[in-house]
This record gives sequence, C-alpha cells and structure tokens, in this order.
Amino acid sequence: MTQAKELVRVKEITFTFKEGLTYTCNALPLTVRSWAQANALLHTWSDTAPKNGGYDKVDFSVTWSDASEPAYKGRYDLKHWECPGEQCDLAAHVREYLEFYAGIAHPAHLTEEQYRKHVGDGDPAAKDMLDTLSFED
Repeated sequence: MTQAKELVRVKEITFTFKEGLTYTCNALPLTVRSWAQANALLHTWSDTAPKNGGYDKVDFSVTWSDASEPAYKGRYDLKHWECPGEQCDLAAHVREYLEFYAGIAHPAHLTEEQYRKHVGDGDPAAKDMLDTLSFED
C-alpha cells in the first residue's frame, strides 16, 4: 500500500501592494498565516474595489513551511465581491495559475494549438509545486 505524500503547508502570505483606496489596507506590507486569513483580507478590501468591471491590483508573495524565502510571487486582480466570478480565493488563484503553466488547465478562450504554443509541455517547476504544496489550511 502506497502512503500518501504529505503536502507542504503555507507558512505566510505577505501582501506588498494594493491599488485603489489604501485606507482599507492598514500598513503594507501585511502578513497573514493562512489561506483563510488571506481570503478574509481580500474580501474586506474588495468592498472598495470597482464594481464596473475594473479591478484593484494586489501584489503578494507566498512562503511555504519548508522555506524561508517566498516560493511564489504574484498579482491578484481584486474585483468587488458582488461582481460575477469574484471569489476572493487566493489559494484557488495560485493553483489555477500553476495549473495553466503546468500545461494541465487549457482555458476555453485558447485553442489547443495556441495553448501548447504558449506553455509547450508545461513548466516542470509549476508541476512540482502542484505535486508538493498544499492549497488548503
């Protein structure tokens, strides 16, 4: 019987920049210790994000428990929480980004040829991150 590999959990998520109304941000950089805390913060900030199809840029980095340096840095395009499709879910955002570049999440707006031209056989580093990192608290 094969034993399931334990996934590496998130250590901290640091928000380094937020566009838009900054009085809702407190002081940046701002660090949280879980995906749930990150999502709650994004939801709070989304109160002042555009409702008209625009978004506020939010830069962040994620450090997992097996490292002292961020393993992932990215940008979240934050829409108002009432906008269709806005989930305020940072873990899903990171996972979907990695799935795209790993070559396993072909978006509907690209043909298979366009997608393969962009990602080839997939980025081995993205595949490794998906296989080893936890996107749950």
